[in-house]
This record gives sequence, C-alpha cells and structure tokens, in this order.
Amino acid sequence: MADLNKPASIDVACLMDNGAQCPQPVGAPLGPNRLMKLGSSACVLVGETLECVDTVGDASCLGGRSAFDESVIATIYAVQVTGRTRVDHNRHQLCRSFVSGLQSLGSAISTLAPLALRASIDGMVLGQAPAGTYQVLDFAVRGVAAKQRFYRIRASLNGVLTDGWIDAGTAATHASLTTAAAPEGAGALPYPGDWVSVVPNLNMRATPGGALLVTIPAGRVVQIKELFGTASANNLYYRVEYTHSDGVTREGWIFGGTLYPSSTLANWVLPAAAPSAQKHAHCPNGTRYDIHSRQCMSASSVYGPFTAAAVQACLDSGAGAVCTANRATVVDGVTLTLPIWSKTVAAQAVGNGDCPRGAARSAAHRFHCVENVSRDGVLQTDVYGPFSSAMVSACLASQGNAGFCRSNRWPASVFLAQQP
Repeated sequence: MADLNKPASIDVACLMDNGAQCPQPVGAPLGPNRLMKLGSSACVLVGETLECVDTVGDASCLGGRSAFDESVIATIYAVQVTGRTRVDHNRHQLCRSFVSGLQSLGSAISTLAPLALRASIDGMVLGQAPAGTYQVLDFAVRGVAAKQRFYRIRASLNGVLTDGWIDAGTAATHASLTTAAAPEGAGALPYPGDWVSVVPNLNMRATPGGALLVTIPAGRVVQIKELFGTASANNLYYRVEYTHSDGVTREGWIFGGTLYPSSTLANWVLPAAAPSAQKHAHCPNGTRYDIHSRQCMSASSVYGPFTAAAVQACLDSGAGAVCTANRATVVDGVTLTLPIWSKTVAAQAVGNGDCPRGAARSAAHRFHCVENVSRDGVLQTDVYGPFSSAMVSACLASQGNAGFCRSNRWPASVFLAQQP
C-alpha cells in the first residue's frame, strides 16, 4: 500500500508554478549489479556505460549484460546520467542472444500439446490452443534464471481466430512444449518468401529506418526476404528487392507497420499473388530456409557455410572432424561441398543471436550479418544471406558460375557490387 504521507521526491509545488530553478529530483544512487528504472526504460551499468531496453517488461533480458537482483528496481533520473554513454538495445536482438531457443518475431513454432491461451501473460484464460503450428506475433521473457518465455499467437477457438499468449516454458522445460517449425499457410505477418503489394508510395532504405535509397510506387509487388522488429511496439521492417525506373535492382528495407496494440499492417502492404517463381533464398535439395536462424536445414541437419566463430565453438565443444568437414550436396541441380552439422551441434555452436556467432549486422552491407575473418593473413569480410534468385543469377554471371553464388555466404566485394 502506498504511503500517502511520504514526501514527494520532487518539488511538485515548484514545478506547478513553472519555477525555472526547481530542485532536481533525487533518485537512487547509480551502481553496478543493480536494475534501474529510467523513465519507462530498464537499465543496468556495464562498466561506465548505461545499457537499457525500452520497457521494464523486458528487463530480464538485461541479465545477459549484468548480474542484478530482479526483485528490486531502483528509480533514477535523467539528470543523474547526463554525459554518460548510453546504449539502447533492440529487445528482439537482446532477448534472442540471452535466451537460448527463444524464437523470433514472425517465425513459426509447433506446440507439442494443447496450451492455455490467455488474454495477457498473466491474464484470463480464453481457451485451449490446440497442438499445432503457429506464427510468433510477439514474445516476452520473465526471470533471469528461469528464462520463462511466452509467445503471442493467433489460434482458432471455437472457430474464431483469437490472439493471445501461451506459456512456452522455462530454460529447463521449453523443449517439451514448443519447437521451431516450418510455416504452414498464411501468417498474420508475411513470411519470408511471400509477396506483397505496396499500399502507399514507400521509401526503401539501406537499413531499417536508415538512409533513403529509392521510393517504391504504390501498387508495386515485391517479395519479402526477411522481417526485422524494433522496440516494444514491434515496429516491422521488411527486406525486399525492387527494380527502380533506372533499371537497377536494389535490396533494401521498407516499413511494414505495427501489429499491436492495433494493427496498421494493411496501411503499408497487402498480400499479393506471386508474379514469378523467384526464390528469396536458395537451399540444397531436401532442405528449407529457416527464417529464424536464416540457414538451410533438413529435419535433422543444418547446412553451412558457418561463421569462423561458430566453427571454433564447434571444435571447442569436442564435436571433432564434422566441424570442418565438407560434404557433397546439390543446390539448383549443381553439386556443392558444404559443412553439414546436426541440429544439436549447430544450435550450440551458432548460438541464438540475431546473427550467427561472430557476425553482426552491418549498415554498410544493407543490414546483412557480416563477419570479418583472416584467411592466409588477409582480412576479409563475409556477408551472409538470404540471396534471392535475381542476386544468385547476377553473381553467377559476374563470377564465372562460382559455386559460392549458390551458398548462403558471399565475399563482401561481390555483394556490394550488386548494391549501388
């Protein structure tokens, strides 16, 4: 119960009188190993840097950045951190990197048993969502140690499509409740590979919300290659390709709206029929392109190329020769040699980050994941896919049918040559 006699931490009367010299509010002292609330954000100190996520509801995901007692949150004020370096994390990237097995926005999961569908994470039970395949429309994480994850899905309850939350278990139990899956049918959000029609004229940018490349005119049909979410509002951006009036095909990002608290998706793009058989990514026979990991996989295996850091993690785990061995496989009727790992080995070595272990998003490479590696003493940059049919064809034409064009990793110079 609130103490109504407790003095306010700020001089309310002074502020109401618009006093220019009102005393500054007094917050809790800054310190390491402490969870702090700054406005609506949750923050921790990492060294001398303040690292934050934009809502307290995602505070558990800061557990990967600093140790703290999550049962206590200290209020601080902007005046206390003036001049201090601040890093604001994207919740989608932060939580993925901290919570092993957490599935990303827009990906597909299979529930392994009927699960209670709730109006909110701790809210009223709306009904039982049958075991089946669902698209992840949002996520939440509770508990630094437990890493309990919740997914927002759209399920049919008594014939009515209903949005709600399911409890997908903790770090110890989630594998018995849900698993990553291939998409089935249309999603509330477009899946990579789907085609959409642009509703208004839309700016295509080099990165989500970044530098303007060209404007895509209303009504133009483009293929979704990747989804990217930002902030707690889950602002959506789509990676697409577009051939502009200058005849040049560019890759970039368009804004796709928000799904909650009220959907604005139809204001930006609408589902459209595929105008061609173009693929948004190319994979070996018998595999699919997994939209969460952005790698090709079969029911039991994950196909490389893998990052140098993932290969080292594989070797460090004791997996042995499989970490560096290449095996013959067929992509688009052409035989390639690629590393092939079991899903268990890949999950541990590659990690669950927004990019595979050792790689990071690069604004200079259209926000693809890139890794800088040294080969024979020469520093090189690798760019990871997805690479569409149009990009693969252009690569084959310019690189003399080089085998890497059909893989999920290209030299940066080859990728950038296609991106004016």
